Amino acid sequence: MTLVHTPDPIRSVFASDRRATDRIDVVIWTRISLADDSEYPARITNISTAGLMAMSPCGCAEDIAVRIKLPDLGWVEGVICWRMGDRIGIEFDELMGVENFSALAPYCI
Repeated sequence: MTLVHTPDPIRSVFASDRRATDRIDVVIWTRISLADDSEYPARITNISTAGLMAMSPCGCAEDIAVRIKLPDLGWVEGVICWRMGDRIGIEFDELMGVENFSALAPYCI
C-alpha cells in the first residue's frame, strides 16, 4: 500500500511562515492592483517591514506580482506568497524603512 501525502492548506501557511520581522495588527482599507491595472478592495489585517496579510476578493494565485496602496506611503510592490480563501500574504519587493513603517502607527489596533 502506498500512502499519498496531501498537503494540509492550513499547515502549509504556517510552514511557509518565514517571518524575519514582527508584524503589528492593523485595520487598513485599501486597494490591490494587478499587472493588468485591475484593482480590488482589500483590508490589511497585519503588516511588517517585510510584508502583510490582507483579505481581498482579488482571486490571485501565489507568485503573482501585485501593488498595494498604503496610507501616506502610496503604492508598494510585492508578490503574493500564500493564499487561503480570501486571505493573502504579500511579501514586499523591498523592506519598508522604519520611518515609513512608523507612519502606519495610527492604524494599529
